[in-house]
Amino acid sequence: MKLPKLDSRGWLALASVAMLSGAFAALLFIRIPDENRDLVIAIASGVIGSTFKDVYGFFFGSSKGTVEANERTDAVLSATEEHK
Repeated sequence: MKLPKLDSRGWLALASVAMLSGAFAALLFIRIPDENRDLVIAIASGVIGSTFKDVYGFFFGSSKGTVEANERTDAVLSATEEHK
């Protein structure tokens, strides 16, 4: 089985997953001062979590299907133009 080649969006998706994993690991192993704890948890779970949600939604949701359908449509149109 051949793995697909990652483009820049694929690398950004992997970076997003790595950032989310790193943030949660940091929350587990790094002592956060009590006065900053709520802010750090809100930032980690809110910003990084929503980024992960967007990446997951694109690659496994309807957006990925739309991209693939557009690529198929472009291929059909290109083949049609070549025969003219």
